[in-house]
Amino acid sequence: MRVLVVNDELHILGLLEKWLARAGHDVTCAADGESALEAVAAAAPDCIFLDAMMPRMDSYEVLATLRQDLRTAAIPVVMLLPKQADVDVPKVWVDGQPYLIMPFSEATLLAALGRAVADTPL
Repeated sequence: MRVLVVNDELHILGLLEKWLARAGHDVTCAADGESALEAVAAAAPDCIFLDAMMPRMDSYEVLATLRQDLRTAAIPVVMLLPKQADVDVPKVWVDGQPYLIMPFSEATLLAALGRAVADTPL
């Protein structure tokens, strides 16, 4: 499965890439929203893990851009929220977007990927 991981903290990006690759997934990484949209345009992923708090183009802008394009609207996106960002949880939940609160385990990440892809309409 092709997975895009977007996070501006390189140590987190590397860890998630390692966990997903170890599980046999083809992983692409992006450090900001603009790079994420470029990566999606180059090769649409089966799922995106998107950091909720990024500089410049934030995750909500990225998500809105993806949802407005028929070619990318159905790609499942799992938001990654830092533990201290509890204020962002209601907005994500209201938008119906699945999310994980960091830190989380490798098993939790892989389970979230499985759920996100299983919930994708055919």
